Amino acid sequence: MFIGYYNRSVILTYLGVCFSIFGINLAFSGHISYAFLCLLGAGICDIFDGPIARKTKRNKKEKMFGVEIDSLSDIVNFVIFPIVIFHCMGYENWYQNIIYTMFALGGVIRLGFFNVEALSFHVTGPVKYYHGLPVTTTSFILPIVYLLSFVLKANVFETVMTITTLVIAFLFTFDFKVKKITGKVLYLLPLLALIIAVVILSLL
Repeated sequence: MFIGYYNRSVILTYLGVCFSIFGINLAFSGHISYAFLCLLGAGICDIFDGPIARKTKRNKKEKMFGVEIDSLSDIVNFVIFPIVIFHCMGYENWYQNIIYTMFALGGVIRLGFFNVEALSFHVTGPVKYYHGLPVTTTSFILPIVYLLSFVLKANVFETVMTITTLVIAFLFTFDFKVKKITGKVLYLLPLLALIIAVVILSLL
């Protein structure tokens, strides 16, 4: 009846998009802190959708769909969503808009490159290192930086967030290796997300 795939290998991917859309609505409503919490939620979904997918028996089309839908979701979750948050925070100067454009282009290029790498698994084997900063990292970096908004003056924090966004945009496409997080370390990330969330909520 519907196109696409709806097995357990993509459920978390879809849930991550739901977090982002809900977070975008919160940002437009002025609930910035809760929007950053949704960004964290989308990040956790993205971290664990891969391991679940690899444990799911899939045919070739399902694997290819997984690669594509993951990157398309990442564009929404970790590229477009943060830019919406920035605009809703009132960071709309001309130079900030240029940085957001760089941020978006860097994210799209990085995800396109990753797809090429992912689809060549059968030739090179599983990816052990990422080239460039994975876009998913924005779901942790930005909420952590956001914590500074509770202790810095508004204009100082705006400068910090703008510079952070510029650095991230640069690192998206800068060719350096980032080791892929696997094993037990992976399960520490939800704990980190929980700590960040608790701190943000306690400061409201």
